[in-house]
Amino acid sequence: MKKYGKDIILLTFFLCVALICLSCHFFKNGFHSEEDSRTANIYLNGEFIRSVDLNEDISFRIDSPGGFNVITVKDNAIAVTDSDCAGRTCINTGYIHNNTSFIACIPHGLFIRIDSDQAGGDLDAIAY
Repeated sequence: MKKYGKDIILLTFFLCVALICLSCHFFKNGFHSEEDSRTANIYLNGEFIRSVDLNEDISFRIDSPGGFNVITVKDNAIAVTDSDCAGRTCINTGYIHNNTSFIACIPHGLFIRIDSDQAGGDLDAIAY
């Protein structure tokens, strides 16, 4: 009987710790997910040209004096999927999904970054 009593106390302790951790998470982040408020901002030659909601899957083309870029939004992430630039580094970057990454096409002057309403975003203890 004593062994079961210790197990119940230990289980209750871990459940309380888990409940406190979940409460702190919801208090800090609110009851909505980060994807609810994420947008990608697109700049061409340093000037803002468009904001894209990452919740809707779309694909569109941006023309610049140096060429074109095809931008695709899919599964809450954004990528340059086609371009006529020489290096094609912007395509090789792949899909980005958080505000710690960006896409840049230097020959065309294109820059894409993800913004979030939540301060701090995806920073961790090391990056902070």
